[in-house]
Amino acid sequence: DARLTVELGVLALALDQVTDDDVAELRRRFEAMAALLVGERFVDFHGYLDANYALHEHLVSLAGNPLLTATFGRLSIKSVMTRSFGVTPETSQKFVEAQGRLVDAIGDRDAAAARRAAVEYCELAKERVREILAASGGRL
Repeated sequence: DARLTVELGVLALALDQVTDDDVAELRRRFEAMAALLVGERFVDFHGYLDANYALHEHLVSLAGNPLLTATFGRLSIKSVMTRSFGVTPETSQKFVEAQGRLVDAIGDRDAAAARRAAVEYCELAKERVREILAASGGRL
């Protein structure tokens, strides 16, 4: 929820200032991340986490506020993802699809669609953590 809050704030503040170069960089980072998930399996789990973080860090940086970007870094997103997803080599293409919709919406400068995609991604992540907790007896 913390990441979602930050990203929704960035979208509200900066979406109308996003440049074509910003969008191109988001797409490049998205494609690098998406390539690390084939079917429902990670090709390179840690590479995927790094690429996922790089995508979302760049999204936050669109606000042009180094303090906000640094604060985002202190959320320890990669650590949380490692703990929650590290117990399984599997995930779902739904995550990549939701993030693809987020990147597309930013490219279209469509604030409503970007918000929907960001919320969708957050809800999918929380659902996945609940699934992993259930499958692992409540332990990460």
